[in-house]
Amino acid sequence: MEKIIALSTPQGRGAIAVLRFSGEGIKEKLKKYFSPFPSQANQLKAGKINLDGITDSAMLVYFDAPKSYTGEEMAELHIHGSPMLIKTALEIFLSDGFVMAQNGEFTKRAFLNGKTDLARSEGLIDLIDAESQSALKAASDLAQNKLGKKIKNLQSELTDIRALIEATLDYPEEDLEGTQLPSIEKKLQNIIFELQQLLKTASDGKTAKYGINIALIGNVNVGKSSLLNALAGFDRVIVSAEEGTTRDTVTESILYKGLRFNLTDTAGIRETKNEIEKIGISRAKKASEDADLVIYVIDEPIIPLEYQEIKKPKLLVFNKTDQLGQFIKADVNLSAKEGTNIQLLKEVIYNKFNGEGILSADILLTSSRHVSCIKNAYNAVKQANENLYSLTMDIIASFVNEAWLSLGQITGETDTQTVIDEIFSKFCLGK
Repeated sequence: MEKIIALSTPQGRGAIAVLRFSGEGIKEKLKKYFSPFPSQANQLKAGKINLDGITDSAMLVYFDAPKSYTGEEMAELHIHGSPMLIKTALEIFLSDGFVMAQNGEFTKRAFLNGKTDLARSEGLIDLIDAESQSALKAASDLAQNKLGKKIKNLQSELTDIRALIEATLDYPEEDLEGTQLPSIEKKLQNIIFELQQLLKTASDGKTAKYGINIALIGNVNVGKSSLLNALAGFDRVIVSAEEGTTRDTVTESILYKGLRFNLTDTAGIRETKNEIEKIGISRAKKASEDADLVIYVIDEPIIPLEYQEIKKPKLLVFNKTDQLGQFIKADVNLSAKEGTNIQLLKEVIYNKFNGEGILSADILLTSSRHVSCIKNAYNAVKQANENLYSLTMDIIASFVNEAWLSLGQITGETDTQTVIDEIFSKFCLGK
């Protein structure tokens, strides 16, 4: 494979920049530029870098194959973060036989060299992109290969079933079906249960990774914008006593106990002839349809018909308790202006979406690709189990093999090159 190079630190001016290398023969190449060259692998060595007459203090560490991240010879060169120095270094190394790495190429080489699997690699992508504690925890678990190990265990169980089926096909004279079918049935049912348990985590996994999309809905001037400001902890939205101040959706994300709340303030819903306000109301309804949770805000003790017609998860919030001096049978009574019960509302949302369970879960399905693969495997195993005593064993074997292949798409044992390329293209350069 070609010798690759990439800038692993962000572009721009900084204290330190890290150039990353991988490929056969890179140590010999780097000895021309860095001295004194490290005498041992895995030890960061201080020295000097000479780039066609430009000399600077630097540090270098190299890793021998196959005990490196990619399974190849690797090195990391730490230089000062001058954009001109970085540009000069890259130009010199590229002119000396190195090529620029593609997005995710280091991790892709690690996969191709058997150092990692696809599920673990996708966990690294999520780890880099995590924007909340819940997303970080789920990504870390994926990167630690908890899902990959689970999938490989299930594949091993399917392999055992396939072996039992093959025995009945290869030795029909032994009449093994009568003795093997109960054992096969039990194994299939165990796998169905395990796949069901994994699929149950998909909703929590989506919440962990992306947060909760929350639409603040209600009539004009009930305090939706004030509530968003109170939840955010600063004045994100203009607040006015004039009705119809909010004409468009405004979104702000906050973190609460490790979960991300994506809050969307919307225009007050009412009959209007104003064309701009009509657009805002239309967008409010769209935000409600797309939300994971609708918070319907009222400021009088009457539950609107619109609230009762909402079919998705919802909360009724009675605002302006400071002005009205009363409480009703709402999910939360609060005063956005005074900040009363704002923390209570956050806690209600957190509990409604199983916050504690999400942050303590061992495995969560956070990828729609993984969910799809597991659903396909589940359907195939279910078909095998339901038809075990009515169809021929070669057909049952085909169901089992289909399940094995579907699960293999998660770890990459059976995946196509197209899917592999798509996954690694999501990485940043230098990873």
